[in-house]
Amino acid sequence: MAVLLSFKEIMDRLRQGSYAPLYLLYGEESYYINTIVAYMETHILSAEERSLNLRICYGKESSLREVISHARCLPMLGKQLIIVKEAQEMTELQQAAGLKVLQSYVEKAPLTTLLVFAYKGALKPGQVLLKALNTAAIRFEAVKVREHQLPQWITAYSAAKGYTITPQAAFMLKELLGNQLQILANELEKIMLNLAPKATIDEALVASHVGLQREMGRFELQRALALCEVEKAFQIVDHFSKNPKKYPAILIIGMLATFFCKVLQLHSLGEKSRQAQAAALQVPPYFLKDYQTAKQHHTVAALCHHIGVLSKIDLQLKGIDAPQVEGGKLLQEAVARILTFPSASR
Repeated sequence: MAVLLSFKEIMDRLRQGSYAPLYLLYGEESYYINTIVAYMETHILSAEERSLNLRICYGKESSLREVISHARCLPMLGKQLIIVKEAQEMTELQQAAGLKVLQSYVEKAPLTTLLVFAYKGALKPGQVLLKALNTAAIRFEAVKVREHQLPQWITAYSAAKGYTITPQAAFMLKELLGNQLQILANELEKIMLNLAPKATIDEALVASHVGLQREMGRFELQRALALCEVEKAFQIVDHFSKNPKKYPAILIIGMLATFFCKVLQLHSLGEKSRQAQAAALQVPPYFLKDYQTAKQHHTVAALCHHIGVLSKIDLQLKGIDAPQVEGGKLLQEAVARILTFPSASR
């Protein structure tokens, strides 16, 4: 019977040994899909069975008819597991002919085969895979975790591994590494390798293991601009310009634009409580001070100017309606225009 499961639900069923003949894993968060597929590869079949009955196919290299042909075959012993990775690359899954092949298989899917399609990307109701397997497969949709939910995800991941992480450390990891769960998980695993069981991950550990000392310059630039510290800001941006691979201009411009947008939003919140302001900005309360400090030094007019400058330079960095210019020079230009705006400091 087809059902749409959550990540926890599908993992719980797999751990309990409750399997289905058809699985459809799809969505934009590849971490969840990779995790489920990795578990299936290593746990559904025994080591002896894997040598005979495990088949890994790749969408770009395989044809749907070949996959279905193998799926119809009886395994030598027990059951067989066929996993189609990168299914979004399989040409036939974009064609009407592919729908007929899948529908024909679904009608008489053998119970001795577990057929898994791992499709990285969104699926619309009319697309072949979803149309054919919607009522026949165990389905899982891997949805991207929203930015403001990432610290919570980091905390839960750490707890599941037997560790505690401070809110400050979780927020730092999110700010440093972004919203790619696989990268976050990899970095957390590196930190945990050197920890005793049930240890706490704090800011110092993030600093030493994730390389915060090297990356902290991004936040130092943000603080220097917030305080209108001209000399310090230019020293930092000059360093960035000399190390473009380590400090990509487009990422720093994006970070600054997000920061100033939140400071502008803070202006509109009036005298709301600290908790209410933090919730509106989607930042932990202990980081609110950085935004409040920037608010004291930048008027609404100044912030609108800064955001406009950063948006324009972002387009230039992407080569839209502008000739290609070295990223470091555009970053220096952005900082200069922010710091020289008449009402940037009050």
